[in-house]
Amino acid sequence: MKRYVKTSNSNRLQKTEVNKYIQTHKDVDHIWIDLDNKSPFGYSTKMEIENSNPGLFNSGGWYSFHYSCDDWVNKSKNLYDQFFQPFHNFEQEEMFDDDLFYKSNCKIDNIIGSNCLVVGAGPTTNKNMQLLLDSSKKYDIKATCNHFYLNEDLRKIKFDYIFLSMEVDLNNPKLLNYIREHNPVVAFEHGPRGRLVQINDFVLKHKPNLMFYMTRYFSRLGYTSRQIVFLGLAGAKNIDFIGLDGMTKANTKHSFQEKKKPPHFYDTPQYQRLGIIFWDYLLNNVKLNETNFRNLSDGDNECLFSNYKKMVSKGEVFI
Repeated sequence: MKRYVKTSNSNRLQKTEVNKYIQTHKDVDHIWIDLDNKSPFGYSTKMEIENSNPGLFNSGGWYSFHYSCDDWVNKSKNLYDQFFQPFHNFEQEEMFDDDLFYKSNCKIDNIIGSNCLVVGAGPTTNKNMQLLLDSSKKYDIKATCNHFYLNEDLRKIKFDYIFLSMEVDLNNPKLLNYIREHNPVVAFEHGPRGRLVQINDFVLKHKPNLMFYMTRYFSRLGYTSRQIVFLGLAGAKNIDFIGLDGMTKANTKHSFQEKKKPPHFYDTPQYQRLGIIFWDYLLNNVKLNETNFRNLSDGDNECLFSNYKKMVSKGEVFI
């Protein structure tokens, strides 16, 4: 059993380790302790000493955020200029705040007060496919990401927002047919110059409803977690999600890409920590705590983060 507690529930034994953590981290209001190795962790950012290339924007690592709140406020507009320069001529509505920025060529205020469904690629999506197909119409907003269009059943759902990463081929016929039929908002994060050229060609040729966005939150939990955060920050009232599962075994089946293998960096205890910080952020951020989040995979043994909401809210995660 792995045991994690928030520092408010810990004891003096961890005081030295926590003090060391405080010396090298900006956000010290959300610190947890891994009781098995007495190791603190929390809202780490790319600017901190534990990351392999602190301060390098595209650096990998087990951080949870791009920047602290203060750094994000100062740098978010510069990040937009840095990454999305080819798109300055598009007429776009925009929003910059403490945890998010986006620019869109269409209004997205339909998110405010909405009931949302977010579908990720973990195994619990396929396990509950009929439920998703039957219940999807009751939601105001439906969102998914990446290679969802390779799943024949998911192509039957009219998603309002699709978030596409660098790995997605923007010329894939199944993707293009889906966009033509359903006209979703197509959302992109930052990427290298070559990818931005691809996006520019895609936009000029297909003229989609378009959005560029970045959340201050950014972790190896991936696109599904950031969709959830984005919709919450954009004002959703309720967000149900499924398929944000992590991996509970090596042969876990991907619901979008059946033969996809775990990433080379996969590490279960690190993902457990990221899952804890994800829920801590959802439950304690001033804007996000106005949204009700529900993991539809709670209780499923293929979801690494099953029942984390309840445990994190109590400050103790024993798994």
